Amino acid sequence: MRCLNVLSLVYRRRGQVEEVQRYASRMQAMQAPEYLGVVKAHQAWIAWRAGTYAKNYITEPRSDILIMQVVGNIVEGAKFICVMRVLSLLRYGAKSHS
Repeated sequence: MRCLNVLSLVYRRRGQVEEVQRYASRMQAMQAPEYLGVVKAHQAWIAWRAGTYAKNYITEPRSDILIMQVVGNIVEGAKFICVMRVLSLLRYGAKSHS
């Protein structure tokens, strides 16, 4: 499951919508509670890329709901950036700052 998560994040970083959809669907089918937030974030990103985010994810014209959704996406984005940084460090090694 962790491998699916990392691969989906790599494809998302590359902007490959179809691959993200494929991996998000596989992760959702497994119904692992710890990854449902990632799946929802991927679904929102896919809708945003398709131009249907507002129709699919903003159900009421209330600013508090919109703010919560935006903050949730920012948090997921921060997690994504951290994962990509760790992967980069693992791949290329930490550079010394002397």
